[in-house]
Amino acid sequence: MMTRRSDIFAAIERTGVRRGGLREWMRKNHDAFAEKLRTVRPNWDLLADVFAKAGLTDQRGNPPQKGETVRKTWQRVRREMSQAQPAPRVLKPKATPGEPVVRVARVQPAQPGDDPAGSERNRSMDDVMADWDARRPKMPEPLEE
Repeated sequence: MMTRRSDIFAAIERTGVRRGGLREWMRKNHDAFAEKLRTVRPNWDLLADVFAKAGLTDQRGNPPQKGETVRKTWQRVRREMSQAQPAPRVLKPKATPGEPVVRVARVQPAQPGDDPAGSERNRSMDDVMADWDARRPKMPEPLEE
């Protein structure tokens, strides 16, 4: 008779030692824990004791005995969480082969308190191009033979 997959998983769950409770706690409480660590320098050894008394374990199923274990677990969780953040979505127009791609810049409206006369964003395109022409190196005159 063939054993069902759910029976196998249930047996593993009953007999196995749950791994990584500390890591899971840090993932679930990442934002609040990170905020607390911004204002308080942690005593990692004391945190190891607190987490062990709470029944949280490392990835091998052992209660954390050293602060270094907790600190490294936190570093791994932070790295995982930062990599899990979706990258900002940038819409890119699809160009057909041979078709030039035109890039469009967004113009931000003037904010109260901005100086419209001296503001870089309010200069006309002609002014910007004239300034650019004045700054770029001039081509030397050809030598006459």
